[in-house]
Amino acid sequence: MLNGSNLSDAVQNILVKIGCNILKSSYVVEHPDLFNYVCDGSAAGVLQSIFNIFSSADIMQVSFDSLIAEERNELRKFLLDPKWYVGHSMDALSLRFCKKLPIYQVYGKESSHDSQFSDLENPRKYLPPLDVPEFILEDIEFIVRSSNTEEEDILSRYYGVERMGKAEFYKEHVFHRVGELQAE
Repeated sequence: MLNGSNLSDAVQNILVKIGCNILKSSYVVEHPDLFNYVCDGSAAGVLQSIFNIFSSADIMQVSFDSLIAEERNELRKFLLDPKWYVGHSMDALSLRFCKKLPIYQVYGKESSHDSQFSDLENPRKYLPPLDVPEFILEDIEFIVRSSNTEEEDILSRYYGVERMGKAEFYKEHVFHRVGELQAE
């Protein structure tokens, strides 16, 4: 159960869609033990609520597969909002939970414009090297697509997602594909 009073309607709808129960703010319940059963509407509370409903990663993946790209992006935007990272409201357990969610957009096999999502765990993910054309990032599923520099900063600082160096990137992912890339 999650206290929805601080959550936008969009985030509430996403959470309901994946199986979370929301305590509506219209139900004013004053009870001293309520906080023992209802998670607050912070990022840590949302993560706790999500992980309370899933018994395995496979079941979680199936639930998240029902979300469209915009919904995954909205949930990621909520969870990576800088306000949650001031004052350590996101503890180590919350950060581990957040890394497990398949809400991080990655460059995929089909096209650099298609939306494909992954968790941040396996395989290890990287931010793309600076000043690399997007078309070169096609087929590289472990490169995270971030929507802005704030998100990149949070991914780097709190989640350990490093920016891949240009030399390493070209050596490992471009030079052996030069002929293939020239054809495009």
